[in-house]
Amino acid sequence: MIDWTCNGDTIVAEWRIITSDPDDLVNDYRLGPLGVKVLVDNATVQDTYLWRPAINMCTIESAIGQMIAWLPLSVLT
Repeated sequence: MIDWTCNGDTIVAEWRIITSDPDDLVNDYRLGPLGVKVLVDNATVQDTYLWRPAINMCTIESAIGQMIAWLPLSVLT
C-alpha cells in the first residue's frame, strides 16, 4: 500500500486487493468509484492514517487482518 497523503511514495503496508466493485461494502459503507477493498496483511509504517477510518480503526496498525478501503496507485499518481 502506498501512503495516500502528501508522502505518496511511501509503502505503508502489505495487502491483498479483494475487489474494486464500487457497490461492494467496506465496514458498512459503499466502496465507491475511487477505492479498492483490501485485506491488510502487515504494517510497515504503523502510524499511517487510514484513507477511510472505521470503528476502532484509524491507523494501518489497527487495520492488520481487517478489510479496509484504500486508494489505488492509479488515483495517487
